[in-house]
Amino acid sequence: MCQEFGCTPSEADRQDVTRCRRIMRLRRFSEAWQQIEDGVKQDDLTKGPMLETALKVNLMRVKGVKPDD
Repeated sequence: MCQEFGCTPSEADRQDVTRCRRIMRLRRFSEAWQQIEDGVKQDDLTKGPMLETALKVNLMRVKGVKPDD
């Protein structure tokens, strides 16, 4: 938490863990999405669950499929 949010351990202890984890997941998704948009080679993409999610969402977008469909 401290490295992710640039805070002290005592500040981290006072935070809502669920909210922090959600923010961290959204950041990883955003980072993965940006790598895809920037055309980073497949072998150089940061691997992880958010990369898989970003790839799926991007593929749906390219196909014109809405997430609700």
